[in-house]
Amino acid sequence: WSNRIYLMLGQGAFLLHPYNEQLTLNYEQGQGVVYYQDRDSLHQLIGHYLGPLSNTRRNIARAGLDRTCKEHTYRHRVIEMLRVIDKSILE
Repeated sequence: WSNRIYLMLGQGAFLLHPYNEQLTLNYEQGQGVVYYQDRDSLHQLIGHYLGPLSNTRRNIARAGLDRTCKEHTYRHRVIEMLRVIDKSILE
């Protein structure tokens, strides 16, 4: 995946994304991202979330926004990068 996921979720978007095991470490199913397995499940999810579930979509999008702001900003990445650099210097 790319940084577009973090950018979208950081803007409060609702996101349908192909299932990716590594990405689920950052965003669990329904907690910012709804994952689909194949084209058929994507179409089912689109139909499901375009229905009268606007509050559900908003809640999922809000969870993604909250998680992104709390754990996945550029500041978080820089801190992690500096931690890795410090660790490698000390070894």
